[in-house]
Formats: sequence, structure tokens, C-alpha cells
Amino acid sequence: MSRDLGNLRGEIWIPFPERIAPDTLKEVWIHPRYNARFFDVEFIYEVEETPVPTEPDTALEIDIGLDNLATCVDTNGASFIVDGKKLKSLNRWYNKENARLQSIKDLQKIEGIKERQTRVTRNRHNKVRDYLNKAARYIVNHCIENRIAQIVVGFNVGIKPEINIASPNNQNFLQIPHASFRAKLKALRGRYGISYVEQEESYTSKASFPIGG
Repeated sequence: MSRDLGNLRGEIWIPFPERIAPDTLKEVWIHPRYNARFFDVEFIYEVEETPVPTEPDTALEIDIGLDNLATCVDTNGASFIVDGKKLKSLNRWYNKENARLQSIKDLQKIEGIKERQTRVTRNRHNKVRDYLNKAARYIVNHCIENRIAQIVVGFNVGIKPEINIASPNNQNFLQIPHASFRAKLKALRGRYGISYVEQEESYTSKASFPIGG
């Protein structure tokens, strides 16, 4: 860690997950969050790929959004939506609670408010991460059960910096970690040999499923 962070936090001990065999560990990534008020720790380890049977020329197309986190349609004719309203509600609660605590801190100078803000932030962060993990698992399970060979995710580069929708939707959209969701989906499908492609939304909205690649 940096000298400044070391002076601020001192030594940091990270418990090693018992379910990970030490000889499979490749990397450990440590991500400070919110000025190092807490950390995300990622253990990168080898997992033996277990390909599942799939049908050629089958795909699941996913459009990512706000109210609908993922709108999914496959080439077999099935469709489903992964709800995004829960994440919006969670963000709304977080913003309201954080603003309330900040107001108390500014007006009354009550000790311990910063620690409570950290707990609120960590709580929201953990819940968002858990929801995204479950959403990715749900989508991959659909592919496994329906022998889908490829996942195609519609993705618009720069959509967040360029977004121009009214507040509070703007704030809600920016707080949904779509990149993290795509990364989780990409990593999970890799365990089962399912192909993964990201395409510009301007392309996927006008074209059929790009099979292969």
C-alpha cells in the first residue's frame, strides 16, 4: 500500500477463504473504496472449465438498462427480464440515508457519524454486489438449461458520461455498476464454455444475433 494509506490504516490483515486451495491462487486484487473506508478483495484462482452441451447457432441477447437491469431474448423464442428496480430502490435509500447523516455531521458535529456513513456505504455496496452475482448466475443458468451457445451483450461505449436523462434517474443510472455486472457475467459463463460477445447497441438494435466469434 502507499505510505499515506499505511500511515492512515496501519497493518491490514486479510483472511484467506478456506474454500480456495492455495496452489490454485494466481493473484489477489485489493480495491480501496470510498477513500479506503473499506476494501474489496478479489482472489483470482484457477477453476477447471466444465463445458456444458450447447446447440449450434443459439444465442441469448441482453440489453442493459435501469428499470430493467437486463432484458434478455434468446434464439429459441424465450424472453425474460432481470429487474433493476431493486437496485434503484437500494440507491434511493442509500442517497437519502447518506444525506441525512451528512446533515447531522455538518450541523451538529456528532462524533461517530463518519463511521455510520461507512457502515451504510459498505452495506449498500455488499447488497449491490450480491444482487449482481445472483443476476449473472440466473442468466448463465438459463443458458445452461436451454443449451445456449453464446451470450451477446448490447453495450454503448460512453453511455454514462453522455447520458442526458432527468434527475434522479441520471443519478440512479450512474450508480448502477453495469461494468461490474458485465464482468461478472463474462467470468461466470467462462466456467461452462459459453461464448461471450459485446456489441455496440447501435449495432445490436438493427441486426440479428451475430453467431460465432
